[in-house]
Amino acid sequence: MLDFSGIRALLDWVHEKGAESLEIAALFERVRVLCQNLDFVKMHKSVEKEIDPVRKRYSQGLNMGYLGYYEPSELRVQMAANMRRGRLLRKPGNNTDYTYAYDKSGNLLQIYGPGTPFETLCYSENDTKAFVTFDACYTIWDNPGILCTTFAKYDPAGDPETILVASWMSRYDKKNRNPEVVQVDMDIYQPPENNVQKCCLATLFRHGADLESCLKNKSARIIDRVTVFYGERGKIVNWDWKREPIVWEDIHG
Repeated sequence: MLDFSGIRALLDWVHEKGAESLEIAALFERVRVLCQNLDFVKMHKSVEKEIDPVRKRYSQGLNMGYLGYYEPSELRVQMAANMRRGRLLRKPGNNTDYTYAYDKSGNLLQIYGPGTPFETLCYSENDTKAFVTFDACYTIWDNPGILCTTFAKYDPAGDPETILVASWMSRYDKKNRNPEVVQVDMDIYQPPENNVQKCCLATLFRHGADLESCLKNKSARIIDRVTVFYGERGKIVNWDWKREPIVWEDIHG
């Protein structure tokens, strides 16, 4: 159901262009086209058939976002959320648990956030992973609305190379019920050298997004340049970062 060749092409394009050179409207349109035909009901039913109930696992951490333990950006987990992944548990603890479902081969299929109606369906192909999060309580459509899509491509060593997270907003008028991408967060990593790695963390806001009044008629580009330092075991031990001046683009620009 997912176009992995299209997802890889998108991530390669993002990595090659760099966050500072991406045209915001064009980027958001490419993400929208990749996801426009996703059908939650069909996807959910297909996943449910493959789940092995014996293999369910759990984890805690309310600030870990939709993906919990499987958030692909270790840098954002530590920098933004000030969290650690913790570990996977065989038994649920309390209502702050994430729930993870797998198939008989141990492949991740589904994530439920703690105390929320959000369901994430999980897919992978070769060096690329895709996570699609739906709001199961969305009532305007028969088909629940997309909340978030996360695409990640990994290098030969299994470390993230490019991560792209798109946040979606659905229109509430009857004439236009199609979801639109309103924000994209991305990680773009360069190959590490001597346990040091350069990374660009970027957030792009779509013009016209009804988020805050200051963003209503603007597009915004926020870029952080990060130098990551790793220890002997490949764990992040420190980082330096610098935020570039925020670039605002007129809705007609």
